[in-house]
Amino acid sequence: MKKLKVSFLVFPLLFLASQFPAGCGGGSQTCKTRAESGALIPHCSDSHRPIIFVHGFLGSGDNYADMVQRFLQNGYCPEKLVLLDWNGVGMDVNGGVQALSARVDELIASSGFTQVDLIGHSMGGFVCTSYVNITGNSAKIAHYLHAASSPVAAFPSGLAVRSISSHADTVAGFTDVPGVDNREIPGADHMQVISKAEAFAEAYEFFNDGSGPATTAISEQEEKLRLEGKAVSLGDNLPLAWARIEIFPVDPATGERTAAKPEACFLADAEGKWGVFEAKKQVYYEMALTIADGRTIHYYRQPFRRSQPAVYLRGLGQADSSITALITSIVPYNDNMSIMILFASNQAIFSGRDTASLDGHDLATPELSSPAQSSIAYFLSDENLNGASDYTQSSLSAMTFLADLDYYIPVTPRRSVRLEVNGSILNIPNWKSDTEGVSLAVFDY
Repeated sequence: MKKLKVSFLVFPLLFLASQFPAGCGGGSQTCKTRAESGALIPHCSDSHRPIIFVHGFLGSGDNYADMVQRFLQNGYCPEKLVLLDWNGVGMDVNGGVQALSARVDELIASSGFTQVDLIGHSMGGFVCTSYVNITGNSAKIAHYLHAASSPVAAFPSGLAVRSISSHADTVAGFTDVPGVDNREIPGADHMQVISKAEAFAEAYEFFNDGSGPATTAISEQEEKLRLEGKAVSLGDNLPLAWARIEIFPVDPATGERTAAKPEACFLADAEGKWGVFEAKKQVYYEMALTIADGRTIHYYRQPFRRSQPAVYLRGLGQADSSITALITSIVPYNDNMSIMILFASNQAIFSGRDTASLDGHDLATPELSSPAQSSIAYFLSDENLNGASDYTQSSLSAMTFLADLDYYIPVTPRRSVRLEVNGSILNIPNWKSDTEGVSLAVFDY
């Protein structure tokens, strides 16, 4: 039996060796797997109950990245903060319930606790509500936090439930759930219901039986920064097993790499997990995600402030990803132009409240960024391949949280493109979209 298990591990590694050059970046550097890196925070010890975080429609575990960083800063260990990924874009609530059930039982068996804490955001609240209403499951949950989700949920008697929501949330609104403790997160849009400091304070106090957190701020970390995350398909959250992640420091003024070889290289494991990367403070990074059946995605990020277990890299190009099929039918790949995606990871962009732009072209317009749309991701390309910016939108903008714009970004001459959200700026190169890949700028503060 042991030999059979080894063969299943060796095969994908041999496959990768045939697909990618030995030593990522073409040098002698080897790509590490997650199992080789050890704990994210070595020797971390705490006495908190585990928490399971369940995302909503079109989301992933990193929707909770800000809340997770705040829990870490208040003494939780990464192993106690569990991000459950499920197929939200396919609205597979039953699949989500099955995954949640397995994860709860696994944590109870491994952690020494008889109960866990649980939070469900948006459609994730449907997953959690369905789970706790299955006979016997509510006894496994110490506290359930219902975030920006259905106001008509029913919960078993005796289960401790709190609902957090916002009148400013144009997607779910203020969800006054009958019979539970309803709390307002003032001024929060749909994503901010779980990303704002006030949301964390509500969660921490609820999960810790009335004791408040020492701090709600995300402050700069003094010691080394350590990063890990997952590589998954956009929306479906299918693990991108054996994907390659190369990490390059870049010049913040241009986005160009400051070294020919990557500073680090990782192979995602069978669950899509990668890491651990020791990042430098105040350094801008490009994280290049490459999968065997899809194009490279060049992720550009602001400097990390603290160690983070929720650095997600989403891939495009997988044949079995429904949202990828939709996007690739609208956003064409062509070496005469760049494709860029602007991603506001912890809030929506509201026209009249926020600013967002590409090379000075306003994206926070009523057409692209109406509060009702709650846009968090903007797909920018020459959609009709006519070599001009027509500033039209396609069917991608019909989906909540997404927007697209026919915006032509030529690849010659080689130059930097300036993206901005609420005063934060990322400069990124104009890669050839077909052969060099797609650029994605992540704004999280």
